[in-house]
Amino acid sequence: MSYPVWEVPWMGSGWIIGLIATVHVFIAQFAVGGGLYLPMLERHSRLTNDPGMRVWLKTHAKFFLVLTAAVSAPLGVGIWFAISLVHPVATATLIRTYVLFWAMEWVFFLVEVVALVFYYYSWDKVSTKTHEKIGWIYFASSWGSLFVINGILSSMLTSGSLPDTGDPWGGFFNATFWPTLILRTAISFALAAIWSFWTAAPLDDEELQARIMRWSARWMLPAFLLMAPCGYWAFTALPQNAKEILVGGMAGTASGTNSILTRVGMILVMTTVTVSAVVYIGPYKNPKRFERGLATGLLGLAFLASMSTEWVREVVRKPYVIQGVLYSSGVRVDDVDRQNREGHLASTTWALTWRDLGENTPHRTGAAMFRSQCLPCHTRDGYRAMSKLLAGRDRAAIRAFLDVISETDRSKNTYLRFMPPLVGTADEKDALAAYLTTLVPREPEH
Repeated sequence: MSYPVWEVPWMGSGWIIGLIATVHVFIAQFAVGGGLYLPMLERHSRLTNDPGMRVWLKTHAKFFLVLTAAVSAPLGVGIWFAISLVHPVATATLIRTYVLFWAMEWVFFLVEVVALVFYYYSWDKVSTKTHEKIGWIYFASSWGSLFVINGILSSMLTSGSLPDTGDPWGGFFNATFWPTLILRTAISFALAAIWSFWTAAPLDDEELQARIMRWSARWMLPAFLLMAPCGYWAFTALPQNAKEILVGGMAGTASGTNSILTRVGMILVMTTVTVSAVVYIGPYKNPKRFERGLATGLLGLAFLASMSTEWVREVVRKPYVIQGVLYSSGVRVDDVDRQNREGHLASTTWALTWRDLGENTPHRTGAAMFRSQCLPCHTRDGYRAMSKLLAGRDRAAIRAFLDVISETDRSKNTYLRFMPPLVGTADEKDALAAYLTTLVPREPEH
């Protein structure tokens, strides 16, 4: 790995991506669904001669513009910055593989931003039909952006396609492309309605509020009907190792072994069902009583569901960051044997820091191995802390454990379900064991 390692104490670098990405995705999917919601509701208000709804819609469009352009767009830049620091190898690989698709996405994004600005600032300055057409241009470009991003993200889970395979198109239109695209589109439509409940809740005109709430609740129905079958369709298209992770998590509920995946999966199901029930009881059946506090709570539930969905998507990709191509440790699958023979640190220019070299510490080789292969998923004392995971083990036990996780045969190494194999020579693993021993809390002397 010819890049420096970015270490984030206690939290771990992966959480930086997670925190930025979950907020960005939640708003960005609203940007897609809202892109269709706006011209459709505008057309409805024109056909039903409802000027009050159109007045509210302009206010909602302003909120939409500020939230998506001023908040979501900068967060998108933040994701690029974060992934370049956390996993530069994967970032560079995806850029090289899908350079044409990234160019398409940037064009879509540019059209999307320009169309949204024109949509809001041309309000009542052009004919209503022309204004609706601008809204349609915005939706087409925003959905086009989703189309491209979905292909790249789903390829990380299913395809294993890289430039050296000569088939980036096959990687893009992978087995999970269509089910995840339809699923994300459905989620986007649902979020458009949920955000509209929040902006419509404070209206003083109860009859206008009721019309908006009920129309938006009906808007959500097709989205919820699509989610379950598309979710199952995506599951059937997953690689076998990803299916095993999900099935193992679901089996934990029956056995009473509630793994983190089981708990997050339960949150996802419960929040989705709860959102459906709240929308039916509130905005659809009792729209005049659905106040801002309830709408805020509904947004919170939707955010939990969205966050859980993204977390599950990340987990089922383990132990890879790009399925079958690149491990989460930054080691290419086809380079494991070579690094076991020739050494891992020979391929990691930046694993040794100036501090290691300057102080000539006795554990600098082990620290470099830890920094390169363990830090992508673990910390010393925080999230997934090595000090806790290795507690009670001495150096010999740790060294024996390193031999287990070095195996590439899943029958010998059950950790391969989630964790990439440790690579390197025997001397490098000896050094890593010595360094990890320094992280294990010592038993108090009596």
